[in-house]
Amino acid sequence: MAEFARVTVVGPQDNAADVTAPLSRPIAEVVDQVAAVLGLDPSDESGWRLASVAAGPLAAHGKLGDYDVVDGDMLYIVPAASEIAAPEIFSAIDVVADYVEDDRRMWTGSARHGVVVGYAGMLVVVAAVAFAVTGGLVAGACAAAMGAFILATYAAPEPARHLVWITPICFAAALAAVFHTSPWPQVVLATVGGGLCGIAMTTFALSPARWAIVASSSIAGSAAIAAVIAIRWGVNATALAAWISPALIIGLACAGRASVAWSGLGGVVARTEEESPATSYHAGRERPDRPEIVRRAVIATDLLDGIVWACCASAVGAVLVLAITGVWEQAVFGAYIGLAFLLRSRSFSEVRHVAPIIGVAVTSAFIVPVALVGQRIGDSAPFITAAATMIIALLLGVMILFLGYFELPRVAGARLAQIWNALDVLVLLGLIPMLFWAQGIYQYILGTDVGR
Repeated sequence: MAEFARVTVVGPQDNAADVTAPLSRPIAEVVDQVAAVLGLDPSDESGWRLASVAAGPLAAHGKLGDYDVVDGDMLYIVPAASEIAAPEIFSAIDVVADYVEDDRRMWTGSARHGVVVGYAGMLVVVAAVAFAVTGGLVAGACAAAMGAFILATYAAPEPARHLVWITPICFAAALAAVFHTSPWPQVVLATVGGGLCGIAMTTFALSPARWAIVASSSIAGSAAIAAVIAIRWGVNATALAAWISPALIIGLACAGRASVAWSGLGGVVARTEEESPATSYHAGRERPDRPEIVRRAVIATDLLDGIVWACCASAVGAVLVLAITGVWEQAVFGAYIGLAFLLRSRSFSEVRHVAPIIGVAVTSAFIVPVALVGQRIGDSAPFITAAATMIIALLLGVMILFLGYFELPRVAGARLAQIWNALDVLVLLGLIPMLFWAQGIYQYILGTDVGR
């Protein structure tokens, strides 16, 4: 690197001079000499400082070489007391990435192990309950345990506030108690609706600015309660659960794009990255600053959280209704819904999203075999049903622990990921045909059934 650079220095009265300045000496040694060349008083009370367009004010103890000054550059000499803000150069994508990283808990290591142990422990509790009780109480214990764990994933960011989140569980338990004498579909939907409404109220009390979570939870909870009312008016609950399930899977698949689009984050990032400041100025558009980008990112994150959680809570209710009240084809469709959610979980990387999505799969993997055993045996042998429930819960718990702690080598994992990708596409393509089969539409067309 050259020891000197030929630069142009512009003074306060637009007078300029070409000077040769050393690159490896402190700027404080040069600035007074430059001021004298421009006819400025070096002994001025406030003193002088150099500034550049790219770096803003140059520190007196710094060197021109530190600021990548080269031959032909233009510098400015201003009073040292002048308030010159350093230029803020940022990428909208980097701003969003920094915000996301600050609030991210990845689905890896101890976080994944903690959720896996939680699910396995919950299944052990269900197995213990099944050992002690029989009949409808088994399904009730299952619904309560699954719902409690799903709702427990809604954790506030501050540990001191975690206890406040027992409110949604209390809401769910209260509505379940109100409808405990009603048919199972109404109990399940009322429990889900109460839990979601409790989430909305708790979020509003803790963080009213996070309106996206409040709105999505309120809408989903109100929809569940409205479904209870519709069932009381004569709507088939099992058919209702079956027909809304594909919408939940599609909603989960589109959650990321929808949250970015509805929050306006996509448009802000695109305009910032693709449009130069000069273009924005000539078009009369204000260029988004860092706080605006962060605000959009917060809204997008809240929308994503709300959509994912609402879809998962609603799917748990739908799977329980299909398995408990439907025929065996509808119970199998409930397992298919769980498989679709499990494959969709691969599109997410944070614990607060992956945990409830996997919760839907765990719910279906447990309740569907239990329901099929109950349909096969009936009410004649409740002890056998309870024993089967206990065995299924224990086996599923062991399987979850094994899969949660077992990790494939990187090459084998990449090959397996390709298989999962293909299976994910096939499951999504087969969603509507499976729905028609579960609802007996093919049988109805062929004249072998009356439909459901």
